Formats: sequence, structure tokens, C-alpha cells
Amino acid sequence: MGIRVAVAGASGYAGGELLRLLAGHPDLEIGAVTAGTSAGKPITAIHPNLTGHPAFDGRDFQPTDLGTLGNAELIFMALPHGESAALARELPDSRPRGPRPPPAAMQRRPSSPWPRCSAPAS
Repeated sequence: MGIRVAVAGASGYAGGELLRLLAGHPDLEIGAVTAGTSAGKPITAIHPNLTGHPAFDGRDFQPTDLGTLGNAELIFMALPHGESAALARELPDSRPRGPRPPPAAMQRRPSSPWPRCSAPAS
């Protein structure tokens, strides 16, 4: 199949929209679908618009924890304010390691070569 994805915080509006969009993507396989207080409830009970989709029928929301999300290659976070950042800090860093860019490349970019537009004088 495709890339295995997870959605953390899928019981809210943004999470439901993510599920709807991901369900139609041919290159993605939906893995963990997690929620906080809705853990254990059927996905289609919270998002009835997903009824009939094979990825969601008969599935319940799982608790949002590292063990549940750990099998995904890509995690979408739709958690309440601040919770996504806190969970992201706990996830293992799986960025590819390569040569670091030289320090000069990491400095602030030079100013734009395009002239600034000024408002017409009134």
C-alpha cells in the first residue's frame, strides 16, 4: 500500500476534515486515528459523513499516545492548542541525517533585491 499515516486528535472538526481528505488519497494508508475524550468511541459516530468508507467502518478512536502513533510514517496533528507541540517534542526524531549546511548558509537571508513598493502620496 502507500505511506502509513496517523491522525492525532481526529475527533474534532479539523481532524474530521483530515480524515475525509486522507480517505480519498490513493497513496496513503490510514493507520492510527486517535482522540482524547472520544477514545473508544466509533469513528463514524463522531463523523457520520465517513460512514461506508472501509478505512473507518467498525473502527474506534484510539488513545493519543506515543505507542499508538509510533507505527506511522507521517503523523498529522489536529490536537487542541499547545498539545500538538507538546506531543511532537516527545516523538523520536527521525529526520534524515546528512551534512549540515555551512554556518554562513544558516545566517539571515540578505534583503530582497526587489524594491519596496510605497503607498501613493495622498
